[in-house]
Amino acid sequence: MRDETLTDIVKLCLALDQKSSNIYTRLSSLAEIDDLKRFWKEMSEEELTHVEFWKRLVEMAENHMMPQVFDNPEETKSELEAIDNKVNTLWKQFENRVTISDAFILAYRMEFYLLHPALATLFHYMKGIGTKANPEDTYESHIEKFIDTFRQYGEVTPELELLGETLQSLWKKNRDLARKSSLDELTEIFNRRGFFDTIKPLLHLSRRNRYPVGIMMTDIDDFKKVNDTYGHQKGDDVLKTITKVLKSNVRGSDIVGRYGGEEFIIFFYGVDEDVVYHIADTIRKEIEEDTRNDIPVTMSIGISQGFVSNDVENTIMTLIGRADACLYRAKRDGKNRVVMD
Repeated sequence: MRDETLTDIVKLCLALDQKSSNIYTRLSSLAEIDDLKRFWKEMSEEELTHVEFWKRLVEMAENHMMPQVFDNPEETKSELEAIDNKVNTLWKQFENRVTISDAFILAYRMEFYLLHPALATLFHYMKGIGTKANPEDTYESHIEKFIDTFRQYGEVTPELELLGETLQSLWKKNRDLARKSSLDELTEIFNRRGFFDTIKPLLHLSRRNRYPVGIMMTDIDDFKKVNDTYGHQKGDDVLKTITKVLKSNVRGSDIVGRYGGEEFIIFFYGVDEDVVYHIADTIRKEIEEDTRNDIPVTMSIGISQGFVSNDVENTIMTLIGRADACLYRAKRDGKNRVVMD
């Protein structure tokens, strides 16, 4: 049922952007000023790129390739259904005759509805797995373009000026909230929830394409001594340094997360075990070298690799368990080493 609700949520997001594109196309045809005709056409085309984004997500949701990223999906679905009904009612008020002022007020309402937190959450979620043409990359400029054009052609009032500023503020706030729910605040990489949410579609793709996947579990050796000796602020600096080394040695398609405390986890998609081992040993050596002159630390690393079975969740937990066992062996055998099963 939760998967069905998630699919319904994505379909509602798709419907809202489709209606927005249609409305902007209609405003373009009704506009009497050439610059405004072009502007509304551009706005419609930008919404169409969002439509293509949502179509990809609908396919993923229908194939159970997405995690449930909403704490209360039924409530989110109800809110989006209410917005969809409001859009239908709103357009009926304007569809036959639209002045310049009416057009901008209508568009303001549409943009406000499209700033529902559900859309920002899904934008951010898909950004984590490297999808192209993500609306999050261009949405702020989309809003700014709209506000600038309104100031040029609309009858600006203090109230409408405030509404424009509210749109910008709301987008930034929703975007930041979406990021905070899945990112570790200190290192700015995925937290545990964000990591698992992000790798789920990649696991399904791996199963479908029969690509091997790998898990790397890492742990800073004797990190408690770092905090006890140098203080927690210096300990945080070490964690940031480790993060930079990890990110600089993996591909854009690999997912790096903070598993907890001084533990990090990396998911590798479609990569040979020899390559993973080489990456791990390079990371281990760089950490030892890069911290040598400040607060010297070393890292133990455990690796597992395999193919994804039909039971995707069991596969990933099994791989993590195997990688964790290898990490334990690395610690037991002297630390500062890589162990692969």
